[in-house]
Amino acid sequence: MNSFVPTPTRTRLWKCPKCGTEKMTVDRPSPWIHTCWPLFGFKRTPKCPKCNEKMIEVKLYY
Repeated sequence: MNSFVPTPTRTRLWKCPKCGTEKMTVDRPSPWIHTCWPLFGFKRTPKCPKCNEKMIEVKLYY
């Protein structure tokens, strides 16, 4: 019996609150960490290239 559980690849849609610029990012799991613990699930909030403001997550695709 294999206990390996791959972490899912998730696509996130981000939107800037000031100018409305949208950006899609893909969260790829680390090939060295094979666990679904929330400890290793860091998500980085991207910044808008135009106004340098933190973007807000709008939608999460599985």
